[in-house]
Amino acid sequence: MYPEDPITGGVAPTFLALIAIGGGVVVLTVFFVMLFLSIISRNHQRERTTRELAAYVAEGSISAEDAERIQRGSRPWHELREIARISAGAASCGRKA
Repeated sequence: MYPEDPITGGVAPTFLALIAIGGGVVVLTVFFVMLFLSIISRNHQRERTTRELAAYVAEGSISAEDAERIQRGSRPWHELREIARISAGAASCGRKA
């Protein structure tokens, strides 16, 4: 038996290591499940918005240009950054240094 230790309470160090590893695995599993559910939910909402905008355009409530502008605003930040980078490169093509 292990001597009475105020920190471990006399529990074997290997048992404590197994508990720590098991707890880490559980925490990581929950984290990844929540991450994937978040991504799935975001994509579902984006598709739903696209369908609703298409319905509004079909019934004539909004113009196609307005729907496109609204849809463009729902793009992820990395896509918007890439568009801005390409636009900046295209705008500077005609300028002299």
